[in-house]
Amino acid sequence: MLKVLDYLFPALIIIVLLPTIYLTFLNRSQETRINIYSSILFGLIAIFTFILLGLKETYINDSFLTNSAILGKQSESSHFLKTLTPPENHELRLDYNGELFQYLILKKIREAQEGKSTIFNSMGTEYKPYPLKDREDISLEEINNNRFLSAELKKGMSFSLPSKSHIKLFSRSTNSTFGGLPEHSVVFEKKSYFYITILIQPTSGPQNGNNTYFYKISMDAKFERLTAGNSRTADYKKWIQETFNYVKENLIE
Repeated sequence: MLKVLDYLFPALIIIVLLPTIYLTFLNRSQETRINIYSSILFGLIAIFTFILLGLKETYINDSFLTNSAILGKQSESSHFLKTLTPPENHELRLDYNGELFQYLILKKIREAQEGKSTIFNSMGTEYKPYPLKDREDISLEEINNNRFLSAELKKGMSFSLPSKSHIKLFSRSTNSTFGGLPEHSVVFEKKSYFYITILIQPTSGPQNGNNTYFYKISMDAKFERLTAGNSRTADYKKWIQETFNYVKENLIE
């Protein structure tokens, strides 16, 4: 139906426009010009209002629980990570784990974009990357606040992400219900389109002599109202949901 309208609409415009021009020419006067200007102005206001009312901010939220045991399992497959020794100090260990989760999240997202296979819950399912249409390689050279990325940068680590988007890493202390434990996050942003935060929150530390830390990893994606109707926005929504599902399946414990 839409394709039919795409062909018919220009023809209908011409059919209406030509008689309108002719009628305006026959009745040219100051009053006619005022009527034309008023009609055009009110028409544009009506179109703008109609489009704006149809646009809404949208959100995608998802999360999963895991623990620091998954960090050890993931480190076993990396020669670089196996050479590192986690600190014994509780506060330093929290920062170490938070930065390692940041690193692994970025690594899994890159894997998802490259289409590497993985195992889903021991079912042997091969992951196929979401075919993002609007994409470009984005460098991580400006990121200097993660100890694990510093070595990876030597290999020219880059991401195939939505064009003109940016990656940022954050860490902060919080006075939340988790007792002021530090939070770490990975942020993807494309101006006027989306702001996506993957937040790493420790929920509890080691208990009863167990050296395991427990975490909640959540994804909060906000898609701007201004471009809510753009076909790229629908593409970005599917991309981040499928990509986060890949991260979840690989880092859940």
